[in-house]
Amino acid sequence: MGPFRPYAEHGEVMQYYEVPADLLDDPEALRPWAEKAITVAGRKKVKRSSRGGP
Repeated sequence: MGPFRPYAEHGEVMQYYEVPADLLDDPEALRPWAEKAITVAGRKKVKRSSRGGP
């Protein structure tokens, strides 16, 4: 399963991923997937400097 592409014709990719359909019917399998998704979503994004030097 790949990233969400709401505007495929423009090549734009969003940072959202769809839950695999087979996990929706299996709470035991869904839990680790959801926990990982929540952990990743909670991470701080690192701001990168647009300058090349100190």
